[in-house]
Amino acid sequence: MPDVMAVTSFSQAGWETYAETGLKSFCDNFPGDIAVYYEDEAPEFKHRKIIYRPLYEVEGLREVLAWAKASPVLQGRMPGGEYCYNFDLYKFCRKVFAQVHAALTFNGILYWLDADAQLVRKVPKKLLVDMLEGAYTAAPFRKGWHIESGLVCWDTRHEKNEDFMKAYRGLFTGGTILQLQGFHDCWAYQAALKMSKAPWRDLSPGAQRIEDVMLRTPLAGYLHHDKGIRKYVKEDAA
Repeated sequence: MPDVMAVTSFSQAGWETYAETGLKSFCDNFPGDIAVYYEDEAPEFKHRKIIYRPLYEVEGLREVLAWAKASPVLQGRMPGGEYCYNFDLYKFCRKVFAQVHAALTFNGILYWLDADAQLVRKVPKKLLVDMLEGAYTAAPFRKGWHIESGLVCWDTRHEKNEDFMKAYRGLFTGGTILQLQGFHDCWAYQAALKMSKAPWRDLSPGAQRIEDVMLRTPLAGYLHHDKGIRKYVKEDAA
């Protein structure tokens, strides 16, 4: 059975508000190592499973951040003053660069877990391996919208790994992300799938636009993530 590894990232503010809880739950319940890409200083929390890596040292990221920092729109700040996450390249590109670096330096089954998620019970390694079912990558898809990217996996041993990851990163380093419907990792993931022609699996068949897709995945009952309809009901009410 191949090795499995989780990857996640967060800022200092993220660590203080949610990531500490999430990371500790990963340590307790994920059956492999955890690559943690931190933005500022590595947390003092230590665990035998954790591999801390400085995010800003990942190749190409600083240049993309400088490009995005020079443009309010690429930070999700619209001309009318409102914020729109769909165009916040400055925030979400970090996730992509952490994923790419991890995928190109690990040989096995790689799982991205958002740091604001929690694993609430021990996940069997066999379940994580079987979730790909011979595909290269898998994520929860949603009809008529982008994927839910809080849970994504790749078999980095696959022949398409380098093609996908170069396409994924290249959307940001080459600026072609601006041709997509949105400038974040979800749209970039779907574009890289088409570009690389990599075999994929839908982890949430039949899911609709704003439902809690995690409840449709094989990790339902293992992974809690405050996304989906709960998030958008709160936003619509604000």
